Amino acid sequence: MGDHDAMTTKIDIQHLSVEYHRGPERFTALSDVSLTVREGEFVCLLGPSGCGKTTLLGAIAGFERPSSGSVSVDGRPVAGPDPRHTFVFQDYGLLPWRTVERNVGLGLENRKLTRPERQLTVDRCLDLVGLAAFRNHYPDQLSGGMRQRVALARALAVDPDMLLMDEPFGALDVITRARMQDELIRIWQACGKTVIFVTHDIEEAVYLADRVVVMAPDPGRIKAVKTVDMGRGRDRTDARFLTVRDQILEIFEMKNYTEVEFYL
Repeated sequence: MGDHDAMTTKIDIQHLSVEYHRGPERFTALSDVSLTVREGEFVCLLGPSGCGKTTLLGAIAGFERPSSGSVSVDGRPVAGPDPRHTFVFQDYGLLPWRTVERNVGLGLENRKLTRPERQLTVDRCLDLVGLAAFRNHYPDQLSGGMRQRVALARALAVDPDMLLMDEPFGALDVITRARMQDELIRIWQACGKTVIFVTHDIEEAVYLADRVVVMAPDPGRIKAVKTVDMGRGRDRTDARFLTVRDQILEIFEMKNYTEVEFYL
């Protein structure tokens, strides 16, 4: 998107720690995490299992309570889940007894909209994800990639300010995953939503993100923030793409580090 410093702050995380108590034991999922995300940015949280990616996403969504520190969205502390901040899960979360059309419209049913207004929104979102011809199909009649597109259309139907995506393409085969990455970028560019996307795949993060937040475990923390200063329509075989990928690999291999933000 545009210049990082010129954009409005959407998410402000300051010295966030999240701890869980299991009997007498205490487990620290996140330790002293600070991060600012700008309006309309696409940010990937990247790291191995156990580094706190999903916990951080949950804290932004209001599912996780900070043990210390703060999380604010649009200048207001996050006190719980907010319908303006939509979560997209890896397992799609579709209702098998509902058609594609009725799954997409699920979040609109409790809103004060007329039936034609709801239908117009559903039609627009189905067109956006390329599934208008499948509106009367059921989830079990669709491929994995199509189910994930239904889940994305359902998220977009409620017109959220922000999409929070927890490894949404993790269960897809390599070819479908690449297609879904392109679909997501196309939709993001069309809608201008702020996206926080959790992944453990370095190439996926470099392909999608404006910035990659590299996380490390034990306890979960930010190791570095990498700006991917490349245009869209990225080529995974391009020398610059491979350079960014290799730099992130080097970050993971660093034993001693200080949290840094840097640009290519």
